Amino acid sequence: MHRLFCMLFVVVVCLGAPAAARQDEASTALLWTSWLYEPSTGRVTLVDSAGETVLAFHLRLPSGITCDSYPDDVAVSPDGTLLGYMVTDSATEGQELVVADWRMSKFLLQYLLPSPPDDEAVFATPLRIAFHETDETLALGRELYNPETRFSMYSGDQQEITERDVSLAVGYRRKNERWTVIVLNPLAGGVRAVLHSHSALTRSVDIPEDGAYLPVVQRYYDDKVVFTLVPAGKYALPRYDSYVWDLTARTVSQTVAYLTLPEYTDTLESTGEVIMAMYDDRLSHRQEDFEDDWHRNTLYIYDPATGSAYPFFHDPAFSLVAPRFVQNDTRIVVGVMDENGKIIRWRVVRRDGSTDVRFFRVGAGGVDAMGTPTGYIVLGRGGHGEAFLLDTDTLNQRVVSLGHILWFDDQAVAPRLLWVQNGTAPDDDESDTPWAQLADPVYDGGED
Repeated sequence: MHRLFCMLFVVVVCLGAPAAARQDEASTALLWTSWLYEPSTGRVTLVDSAGETVLAFHLRLPSGITCDSYPDDVAVSPDGTLLGYMVTDSATEGQELVVADWRMSKFLLQYLLPSPPDDEAVFATPLRIAFHETDETLALGRELYNPETRFSMYSGDQQEITERDVSLAVGYRRKNERWTVIVLNPLAGGVRAVLHSHSALTRSVDIPEDGAYLPVVQRYYDDKVVFTLVPAGKYALPRYDSYVWDLTARTVSQTVAYLTLPEYTDTLESTGEVIMAMYDDRLSHRQEDFEDDWHRNTLYIYDPATGSAYPFFHDPAFSLVAPRFVQNDTRIVVGVMDENGKIIRWRVVRRDGSTDVRFFRVGAGGVDAMGTPTGYIVLGRGGHGEAFLLDTDTLNQRVVSLGHILWFDDQAVAPRLLWVQNGTAPDDDESDTPWAQLADPVYDGGED
């Protein structure tokens, strides 16, 4: 079973300098930093583009509850200053959502999720959390007990919250098999909006009312919450149904922007384009050899201008995972996985569906990748859990196979790559290259 992974967003920071310092300006603009997180120890590490460990600390846990472990996942705000995560009280099994600003070493938000007696909640594994793209708002996926429930319990300090307005959307389901997505804004007095499986809005687009569905929030932007309905325990389906809840227009509509789970997608925030690793039986595949999962033999692009999604890249031999926009969002890097579930290399793909054979990286224990201004970095793990970052420069046409190890930590324990903040690389012509189209598209609204 594959796990859902946090969608973490890349921020573009514009830097300026006098003409006399143009060379220094170019160097500064290409600097980047990245957050790594170790769930087993709670350690968060900030690494820069020079391979230096800038700082490291352990996640703060709320006082007054008993925590036997750190959360599986942490979300990072677009500017890299806010960390959002869910902690569990091992004594009461109560869940508390916290948002912390690591620069101030304090919580901006503490929200204790109500837990009705004798009604166990079911959660996505790991919990889905994503910060809003344009301000410090938060979205996450969980499950709900009663569609008529209104959350009003808020344990945060209003004076602290005024420094950063942290709104959030929550989706979850309980044993009664009713799911709900709720938008909370503590400064606005608690619950702002509620969408549930039996509401008139959901019935208008034929969303399933009953059954064990989990709403997984994929994106939260421009007063819209995009969520995917995942049947309980079925994290390896070839395709899922997703919906856009427009809070302003008070509408719900089906979308093909997210046909799969977060670990197989990436979003280009500036345009709303989404890339997805998908199984498509219209193109050649080896599905019979991938017994534990689907042979994700294509990369799809979702075009918000046309409301359509279609394959632009095809791999008939291997499965594709963790696609990422890289090199200032002009190219894509994607993990190439064999039938045993091992990432054997990372491949650079252009919008026209071609690959750049000069830039590939053998697996080397690689578990994730993210874009930088000049290319991408890969997080690798050694045989004993030690971590390293590998850097590939695609912008400056450096021919790389194994590349150099930018950063290494033999004390790290199975860390994850959470977030990368980068500067702005010079524009190139590839950002205007049309997407290839290898098969007929599917459209928003459920039309084929």
